[in-house]
Amino acid sequence: MFVFDIPEPSKTQAWLSFASTLIWQAIIVYLLIVYGRAIGALLNRILKVKFAGFEGEFQPESPTPLRTPTPVEVETLGVDGFLTKHGIEHLVSRSGLLQANERIKDSLLLFQTPFQRTWLVSTGRTLFCVLDDASTRESGQLIQWKEAAESIKRVATWKEGKRHAVDIGKHGSWLYSPNLHPDPGVLKEQIRGLLS
Repeated sequence: MFVFDIPEPSKTQAWLSFASTLIWQAIIVYLLIVYGRAIGALLNRILKVKFAGFEGEFQPESPTPLRTPTPVEVETLGVDGFLTKHGIEHLVSRSGLLQANERIKDSLLLFQTPFQRTWLVSTGRTLFCVLDDASTRESGQLIQWKEAAESIKRVATWKEGKRHAVDIGKHGSWLYSPNLHPDPGVLKEQIRGLLS
């Protein structure tokens, strides 16, 4: 009968193994601290997410969002943590981006998930697109774009798989929720109504 003698690891080996594990954890924590915002932005730009049976889409931010000088006021947030219709209109009217005699005419909730809301806000002369999520509220860049209503010649909806989107003038691929807008033709007419 053979007996194998397995040597026990020395205390030095145990400490080295422990330190090695600790160093990797420290590196990961450091990278999360330094690059946390970039990682969050990357995750926000991923269009499809599936987690624990929930599948959702995220509207990526515009490459050139407009900075608003006015911070978001807490009283305009709804119980769901997003800006209310009044809050969205208040944000645009206080943004400093309207002409002296411009007033908000109407707004339309375009896209809604548990994580984001996209609104179109109109003065009749100008159309604004507002993306409300934790990242844009933190950065103060909720207003993604504005466009003179007279320059918007094209409004087109399209569907690719489960993804529903609308192109508004030169601003393409803005997601819309089919549960809010089941008829794309009606949605196009609502957007055209905001432009007049």
